[in-house]
Amino acid sequence: MPDQTSRSVTFTILGIMMEYGLIAKLRCDQGPAFRAAFFKKEMRKVGTVVVYSSRFSPWANGLAEKSVGGIKKVSRLVARSCEGSKSWERFIGLAIRRLNSRPLTVLGLPSLTPFDIMFGRRALEEEEMSLLSSKRLESDEETVNQEGAEQLDKAREAVREQVRHSLFDRDVTVRRRLPKLKPGDRVLIFRPSMKPGRAGAAGSYSDKVYVVMRVLDYVLYLRPEDCQSDPQTEVREHIRNVRLYYR
Repeated sequence: MPDQTSRSVTFTILGIMMEYGLIAKLRCDQGPAFRAAFFKKEMRKVGTVVVYSSRFSPWANGLAEKSVGGIKKVSRLVARSCEGSKSWERFIGLAIRRLNSRPLTVLGLPSLTPFDIMFGRRALEEEEMSLLSSKRLESDEETVNQEGAEQLDKAREAVREQVRHSLFDRDVTVRRRLPKLKPGDRVLIFRPSMKPGRAGAAGSYSDKVYVVMRVLDYVLYLRPEDCQSDPQTEVREHIRNVRLYYR
């Protein structure tokens, strides 16, 4: 992409769709390029459902961004307690070491740490390292045990597999219950407003009344009520963008 504007991102995704096929559901973060009106309009034209993930969702890079902030925060706390220095860069190694030993409670894995996932074993603390230093071999050459290496690889893969399952087994909460629509229902097209506050929450409705012709997953095929026999007037809308018309 030449830049990270909404138009560049949109045309890049559309080019990928032209080459590999349309995307039914596109999961993305809440960046400005993905929340722009131009991006939403083009995705709505091709019938792609855009799902916005939270800042700290494992589908986005929110955990990495949160970890960077945590590293800086821990580094400043360490620097504050060590000689009162304002320069925290020289304590970044210790801060990363502490964060690697922190349990992954965000992912629902309180018994695992990032160190466990990376190396397949528990991280040794400073006290344990000092006790083991007296029991090490005096020779600089370390004997490699092939059987022990294979067991370590199996343990590491088992931990990674547990993390993979935990990412897919979590429940996803839906913000609003989707309406149950069927062919023949009369609906109005809803457009949310960009205004802040309560004025933006109201949105606006279409002047025409539409009739549902077909339902394909989350995509509805609509025709105006007075032009149901004309296939040229058919439009596609996401199920979240329609409201039942009761009159």
